[in-house]
Amino acid sequence: MSNIVVNFKIKKWSTSAKLLVLFAFLIANIQVFAVAKTWNVTTGNWNTPGNWSPSGVPLVGDDVTLPSGRSITVDVAAVCNSFTFGNTSDAACTITISGTNSLTVTGAITYVNPFGGNNDQTLAVAAGTLTCATIAYANTDAGTED
Repeated sequence: MSNIVVNFKIKKWSTSAKLLVLFAFLIANIQVFAVAKTWNVTTGNWNTPGNWSPSGVPLVGDDVTLPSGRSITVDVAAVCNSFTFGNTSDAACTITISGTNSLTVTGAITYVNPFGGNNDQTLAVAAGTLTCATIAYANTDAGTED
């Protein structure tokens, strides 16, 4: 009986090829795990997990909503997919980027019903940095702008 030996040579992947595959996998999975995050306290810091519902600081793929009558202070280099001022009542909502911190929104910042009543929707940047793809205004009331 003879033994047959098969010799396979496995070509090594270059480091850049490995990194490219890893990057593609991570990017593909960001949207799979994206979460709709809602600010659930009256006022506080972005980087506090308990200030969000569901609990946890938003990640790059997450869609963030700031309800009426609430204020957020961005106290880190914050990221999210979209940011919506969900103001549908006569209560102001504010996001303030403190110090030299930043907010990066890979999609749109949307102001819902920004033109009616007392519902000021403020985004204060000061010495910080704001980066976003677009800013949109959605007038959801049937009234006139003041």
